Amino acid sequence: EAIQDARELAADLYELAKEPPPNASWLADRTVEFIDRERQRYLMEQMAFARDEGGDIMPFLKELSTPLVIEEEIEGFDSTAPDFVSRLAKFNRNNILIPFEDEDLNKMCGGIRPGTLGVICTGTNVGKSLTLQHFTAGYLRQGRNVLYFSGELKAGSVANRILANLTGTSVDDIKKMPQGEIASIWSGVAGKIGRMVIHEYGTGTGNVMMFRSYIEQLQTRNGFKPDVIVVDHIQNCKPTGNATGLNLYQSYGLVAKELRQLAQELDIPVWSAAQANRQGQNGRLDLTNIGDSLQIVQDADTVLMMWRDEGLPDYVRVSVPKRREAGSRGEGMFVMDTARMKLIEPDAGARMAVQDAHQKKQSEKSKKPAKKAAVLFDIDTPGALQ
Repeated sequence: EAIQDARELAADLYELAKEPPPNASWLADRTVEFIDRERQRYLMEQMAFARDEGGDIMPFLKELSTPLVIEEEIEGFDSTAPDFVSRLAKFNRNNILIPFEDEDLNKMCGGIRPGTLGVICTGTNVGKSLTLQHFTAGYLRQGRNVLYFSGELKAGSVANRILANLTGTSVDDIKKMPQGEIASIWSGVAGKIGRMVIHEYGTGTGNVMMFRSYIEQLQTRNGFKPDVIVVDHIQNCKPTGNATGLNLYQSYGLVAKELRQLAQELDIPVWSAAQANRQGQNGRLDLTNIGDSLQIVQDADTVLMMWRDEGLPDYVRVSVPKRREAGSRGEGMFVMDTARMKLIEPDAGARMAVQDAHQKKQSEKSKKPAKKAAVLFDIDTPGALQ
C-alpha cells in the first residue's frame, strides 16, 4: 500500500511538473531574496576572516555594495530549428505597435511595442503624471487592461484623474459628487473600456520585485492580466535587492534596467517618467536633461521630452529624441487640460496663433537694447598697479 501511495504521488508530481504552478513567480522572488541574504551573510563572514588575518576587506565591501541582479533568460531564434519560421511569424504578429490616441504622437513615434520601456521626461509641474494618466485613459478606450503603479499620488487621486479624462468631467467636479453621480458618469464608460487596476506604493519603496509579485497575485486571484503597465515614476522607486552604497546615478539606472526586464519578461509595454535636471527646468529639453541618471536614457526604448514655452502655460511641446527602432520624427504641440487630465491636439488655427505669439515674443526679446558695457576702472587696466 505504501508503494502504491508513492507511485500515485510520483505520478501527481510528474503531472504538476508539466505546467508551472500559478505562484511560480512568487516562489522565484522569494528564492532570489534567500540567495541575496545568504550571499550577504557569506561576504560578511569572509570579510571578518580577512580582517582578523590582517587582509584587505575592500573587495568584500565593494561586492556588498553591488546589488544582486538575476536576469531572465530570453529565448532566441535558431535558424536551423524546425519551428524557426512559425515562431518568427508568431513574433511578428504579436510585436505590433500599440498606438496612441493622439494623431500627432503617432506621427512622431507610431506608438510603443510590447516588451519595451517608454520614459517621459519633463521639468517640475509640467505634466509627467498627467501624461501617464492621459495615456492610461487612451489605452482603456482601446479596450486594453492597464495596471497603474503610483508612488506619487494616492490611488484614489489617480482614479479621479483618469475618470475625468474618460468622461470629460473636471477633477474638481468629480471630487464634489455624491456616490450616485459618480456611479452615473462611470456607468457611461464602464462597459466600453478595458480594465484598470491602480496600486499605490510608498514613495521610494517600490521595486520591480514588488511589482512582479503584485502582478502574479492579480492574475492568480482576480484573473487580471495587464496589457500595459504604468509606473509613476522612476525616481520614486528603488532597485531590487541591497542598494547600499549606490549613488543616485547607479540606483535610478538600475530601476530603469529592471523595468525594461519586466517589460521583456511579460512581453508588454511599460511606461514610466523621469524628472528633468536643474538645467532642464526651463525651455527646450534633450537627452542630457534627464535628472540623476543618463543610464535611464540608455535602457529606455522610447523617450518623450515635454516642456513649456515661456509665456504659454497652457501649451506643452513634445519631442521624441530617442526611438530605438527607427528614430524620431519631428515635434508636436498640445494643449494641457489640467481640469480633465487631457492632452489635446490644437487645430491648425490655434497652432498658428501659438507659433505667431512665440515668434513675436522671440522678436521682442531680440529688440531689447544690449546691456551697457561694464565700466573699466583704472585699477583694472594693465599696468595700473605698477
